[in-house]
Amino acid sequence: MTDIRQQLLAAFDAEYKEHLAAIRQSLAGSNHAGVDLRDIFRRAHSLKGAARAVDMPDIARLAHALEALLAAVEDGNRTLDAQTVGEIHRGLDAIEDAAAATLSQPARHRGDQPSHGDSAPAQPEAPPAQTPVAPSVPAPAATPAGAGAAASASGAGLLRIAGEHVEQLSQSLHALNTELQSGIAVAEGLRQLEGDLRALRADVALGTTDNEALADRIGLALRELGSVRRAASQSDWAISQAAGQIERDAERILLVAAQSVFEGFERMVRDDARDQGKVARLTMTGGTTEADRRVLQALKDPVMHLLRNAIGHGVEQPDARLRAGKPEQADIEMAISPERGQLTIRISDDGRGYDFTAIEAEARRIGLIRPMEPPPTRDELLTMILEPGFSTAIAVDEISGRGVGLSVVAETVRRLQGSIRMEPRLPHGASVTIRVPLTITRQMILLVEAGGQTFGLPARSIDKLLRLTPEEIARSEGGQVTMIVDDDGGEEAVNLVSLASALGLGATEGPSTLVNGVLIAAGSRRYVLVVDALMDVRGLIIGDPGAIATDTGLFYGTVTVEDERIAIVLHPDALMDRVARDHRRLTMTQEDFAAAGPAAGRRQPTILVVDDSITTRTLEKSILEAQGYRVLLSIDGLDALQTLRNDAILIDLVVADVEMPRMDGFALLQAMRNEPALAGIPVVMMTSRDNADDVRRGLDLGANAYITKQNFDQGALLTTISQLI
Repeated sequence: MTDIRQQLLAAFDAEYKEHLAAIRQSLAGSNHAGVDLRDIFRRAHSLKGAARAVDMPDIARLAHALEALLAAVEDGNRTLDAQTVGEIHRGLDAIEDAAAATLSQPARHRGDQPSHGDSAPAQPEAPPAQTPVAPSVPAPAATPAGAGAAASASGAGLLRIAGEHVEQLSQSLHALNTELQSGIAVAEGLRQLEGDLRALRADVALGTTDNEALADRIGLALRELGSVRRAASQSDWAISQAAGQIERDAERILLVAAQSVFEGFERMVRDDARDQGKVARLTMTGGTTEADRRVLQALKDPVMHLLRNAIGHGVEQPDARLRAGKPEQADIEMAISPERGQLTIRISDDGRGYDFTAIEAEARRIGLIRPMEPPPTRDELLTMILEPGFSTAIAVDEISGRGVGLSVVAETVRRLQGSIRMEPRLPHGASVTIRVPLTITRQMILLVEAGGQTFGLPARSIDKLLRLTPEEIARSEGGQVTMIVDDDGGEEAVNLVSLASALGLGATEGPSTLVNGVLIAAGSRRYVLVVDALMDVRGLIIGDPGAIATDTGLFYGTVTVEDERIAIVLHPDALMDRVARDHRRLTMTQEDFAAAGPAAGRRQPTILVVDDSITTRTLEKSILEAQGYRVLLSIDGLDALQTLRNDAILIDLVVADVEMPRMDGFALLQAMRNEPALAGIPVVMMTSRDNADDVRRGLDLGANAYITKQNFDQGALLTTISQLI
């Protein structure tokens, strides 16, 4: 195939997807009275012409049939009712199937397609539960008319870039070039000044210049030097500004419309629901919101997972919906929007909703809720569903995931340094909100000092910076509070929390006259973080926190500050979770602890079992409790660290598996040995790998004992523990 043929097919691949996405978006609303039929007709006509241009007669005929249907509506011979809209969607699906089938064929067979008559191509079978419904060719970004385009030489796809982005980058490059030219003038001024000073030195050496003339010439040289210095300073500033603008423009080129990645989801929802005997419609809003293409691609599978869960386990059968007083057709909404530098995707449905009783029972069964803890709130219960190993199938129909839990979705969101929140949808149904940065490169960061260290906070999570006097701080039953005036003039009492204390760095005493505070918000929660100093707000590139931090759930990333020092950026939502948990623990009464503790006068040794296997945790718990030990459970290293850092719980020994998600046993052991408060706790490592190198590594990191599961002996475990406690 010639290069021009490859480029034509790549262009058609982008064009037909753009037209189909635009038509589906136009038909997505519940009221079709405001649909622009002329625009839909124009797109169908353009699609027919494009198909003929690349010699795809089947697609041209399908587009012509769509034209005829739209013409009948426009002439008044048909109405744009649910039946007609369904026919239009089926026509679009047929075009999509035919195009995907043709473009996915080997290159030598393309462009030579025989005619198959006037019938539409056969519809493919419904995909399996976890297989995305999407064309085999990667989806390009949909752009407005006049957008620039660049095709790869292979013709495998077309990356479309908005023309205004390219034009802006070109203008910024021209501006930088202009400023660089001004540097030439500065260099010429310095050269002339150097020549004048050399001549002056020669005259002074020969004694041919009197003092008055010498003073005049020195004064002139100083004025020239001042002029050059000001020009150099202005040039440096202008070059820095122009370079920064280029950087921002280059980052903007990576932005694409969300609908370009999420196209096809409306059809997937419709088909999946039909295959299960249900009726459901996906309405997507905010599809033109732009975000980093890499972020959108990473979210594609998690969003698809949530949508399929909504269909399979949230949406009821039509007769059940009618009995519940709901319409036969279920509504699933996907709202995409930019909010404070973040991409927000909110998926909601009007289905069954969450079963909180079942969620709490499952959480208690697997040890996520410990006996000493008070009943969790609904928000806390929904957070527990995100944990690995949680059996969502019995916890809540909405997210049972066909055997795959929400932890898979949550892990992807965490890797993108974002957050996920689950909420009931009123009056019925469920809602899941994902928030991630719009781009994975540069972000605005507030730098603060706490506990003698520098930390960063994403500026998007900050409401206000405060300097509080002692008179503005009051004491309540829940600790210190200050009154915050909202934009509408109302007042709210917000708790003050020491950032150093929240991070386990020890409380630091602030100045007696002023307290530096950061009003931080995550969801509906607000706290004032008390810091030692407010340093600066900068646009910084976020790095991976894993290289220097173990608690990667709390740490958002890293940034480079002065002297090439690395500062940790804190994750706002995880920080608020820790603050809320610690604040709740500190306000628990002594009676709460006494009710959960052992009999007076005798302390029961407490062992923390850390293993991602529910079966293993249950087995070890039953063995240890039979010997009189108090046993707490954690599902991985991160969860264990949170328990170990809880001042209200005294752990005497840790039994930890080696292979676990998020943080394995080796990383947990290393983190414990690096924290003075945890370094002395004995650790017994358990592993299914009977490998000498693993044993040596564990012992080198400070494990007190190493037991392999293949040779597991209940007596050996108990003997080892009795020797260590």
